[in-house]
Amino acid sequence: LARSPEAVYAFETLETHARAVSVTTAGHVSGLAFYNKTLQRSVSEMFGPWIAYRAVLLFHGVEPPLSPPLPPRDPCSADEWARVAALQAKCFEEWEQRSEAESWSRLIDIVNAFETGREWAYTA
Repeated sequence: LARSPEAVYAFETLETHARAVSVTTAGHVSGLAFYNKTLQRSVSEMFGPWIAYRAVLLFHGVEPPLSPPLPPRDPCSADEWARVAALQAKCFEEWEQRSEAESWSRLIDIVNAFETGREWAYTA
């Protein structure tokens, strides 16, 4: 390597760190998880939505492979996406009328609407 890998963290923004990276796009193009652009949700074929992106590593001076990996397949059924879309639309429509605790609870309900990867769901 020409120099050590550089970590760009998901919390970094142009305003605070003068750089930013789309960790969801990186996850999608790397094959880690399917990214639904409309709903802005990443879903792993194995882990479902129970994944978290923390950083992207940049390897300076490393040549990429001849062709990028194939994008991940969408692991969710149309019914699953419809259920998630309906819950998400309702949650965001009513966000300002709900308490903060209730709004966050409804975000958890959206993630729990996924069947894909359910065995990896977070538990309290």
